[in-house]
Amino acid sequence: MKKILTLILFLFVVKFCNAQKYTDNYFFSHYIKRPLQSYLESDTAQVKKMLFQHLYRYHYNAEWSQTDTSISLEITHDSTAWVIYSVFYFDSTGKCYSFSNEQCDSFGIPMVQRVLKDKGYKWHEIDNNKYLSDFSASELLEIKYDGNCVMYRKTKLHLTRKQYRSMKNAKKSNSISKT
Repeated sequence: MKKILTLILFLFVVKFCNAQKYTDNYFFSHYIKRPLQSYLESDTAQVKKMLFQHLYRYHYNAEWSQTDTSISLEITHDSTAWVIYSVFYFDSTGKCYSFSNEQCDSFGIPMVQRVLKDKGYKWHEIDNNKYLSDFSASELLEIKYDGNCVMYRKTKLHLTRKQYRSMKNAKKSNSISKT
């Protein structure tokens, strides 16, 4: 019975993805529109399922590797030249607490700019290339530039309001002490 339900669920996912593939453009902009924050605090099986659905929907190719604490992907598409390197990190309970994306082409900087412009997070710069979301999201965004490569990493934070305010105000106190 469990195998039959699993098969039915799989066929539903495949049918849904097939229905969408002709109406959606598969280019890179859809990859960065994906609500990546939904991966945070999901377990390994949920993350793998969401990744599989996303890759299938947009006809991406991926090389996977998995350990107890991470899933690594190299994402490509047959008709484009870009490559995205993604890593999803899991804690001891199997929940995703962080992920990173790296891209070494002209799409890398727009990818990061799009993340920063997401108004749902209200990013506050707390250090050079480190941003803190509003308290309700409680996420840290770290950005690294290396030549034409851009990498960003989002990490879910579990802070008290006091710890959050302290972290958010650290930038102000650093800029005051430098002057």
